Amino acid sequence: MSDDHIQQTGDELIQQAKDDAFCLLSFRERSQAELEERLVRKGYSNDVIAAVISRLKEMDYLNDRRFAEKWVRYRIKYKPRGKRLLRLELRKKGIDERIAGQALNELVSDDVELDLGLRVARKWLKSHPNQENIILKLKKHLQNKGFGFQLIDRIIASMNKK
Repeated sequence: MSDDHIQQTGDELIQQAKDDAFCLLSFRERSQAELEERLVRKGYSNDVIAAVISRLKEMDYLNDRRFAEKWVRYRIKYKPRGKRLLRLELRKKGIDERIAGQALNELVSDDVELDLGLRVARKWLKSHPNQENIILKLKKHLQNKGFGFQLIDRIIASMNKK
């Protein structure tokens, strides 16, 4: 912990941590786990972090449910992924499995996931024309993007119809 943290009173330290948290949140919404980790890196004690997190939740500046929904919406729009990979990304951000599952179930229906898979497949095919074993490679790519085997078969079948 830095010297200026040692000389501050508890209230001043909490205010400084809150200011740091607000600064981080001004760039983008964060999960509770992300914010806690960043405040730990800045040298704040667990008690100070707990007080700040509690206050931010009371004020609704920190909400893991909202974070998960925004994360999934962003990924759907700009960086399509399958449910498996989206769930893994949310877990890495510290989102509880139950909250991640709710967000995914509400925002990524089977039809939406099929559409995401088709988008990913079409984009990949544009940049990999005329390759040997193209279907096998496409399936591997879709698997790496978080799509399940049954859905991959549906994606390939949908593409063959068109």
